[in-house]
Amino acid sequence: MKKILSILIGTVAFSMFSIAQNCTVDNSIVITGVYPDTIQGFKDGYVNTDYEQVVQVRIPTDSTLVWNSIEIKAKVSYGTINSVVGMPSGFVFDCNNFDCKTMGGGNGCGIVYGKPSVADLNKTFKLTIKATLYGVVTGFESEGIQSFPIEYSGYYFKILPEASGVFRLNNRVSSNIYPNPALNSFILEMNAISSENVKISISNTFGAIVRSYNVNLNSGLNTLNIETSDFNTGLYIVSLESSFGVVIHKLMVK
Repeated sequence: MKKILSILIGTVAFSMFSIAQNCTVDNSIVITGVYPDTIQGFKDGYVNTDYEQVVQVRIPTDSTLVWNSIEIKAKVSYGTINSVVGMPSGFVFDCNNFDCKTMGGGNGCGIVYGKPSVADLNKTFKLTIKATLYGVVTGFESEGIQSFPIEYSGYYFKILPEASGVFRLNNRVSSNIYPNPALNSFILEMNAISSENVKISISNTFGAIVRSYNVNLNSGLNTLNIETSDFNTGLYIVSLESSFGVVIHKLMVK
């Protein structure tokens, strides 16, 4: 019975480990802090599309902290990322190690992941990263290691329409892209019932627009050849927006 129980426990532990996502620590980071910072921010997500955002952290060796409502200096032993608050339902935060511990002067990482649902569409999520530093207060070494809770707020990300889906207000325009994946260029076909002005934008997975156009469509088939030779390899979102609504395509660039 004990042997069976041990096997079951081992199987459950292995399954939980397999489900958890992994991140790779970026040891090139030498400045204390959390990355991405709030200026770069988290990338946006897409409905029914797997989402991953890696969070890198550099723990200080010495820091000015608040202890018993007093600002003090402390020698930091280690730090932990405890949680990310405000994520969509079903999202998870995992660390690169079991206890999310990173030693003072060291680097660690975590990953936020999940799959946004239709219920999350067009919602903006405000996130707070909760962490704790553990260290010895200078001048009060006899008190031993103390804990110092820290919060990193000001992170946001939005859930956009499904990248592989089409969202319209009516049936006046249909579109298609090929080849996909693209190497040096791709063709964007747009079939319009009547003339339309269309705003086309191409963005990377961080939400940054890398190319944009304003195009006047004629009635019938319209084609646009778009160069991608200067694009980095990866996933891009091609969106068409006009009075007919929004059409979104997912494009891979080799």
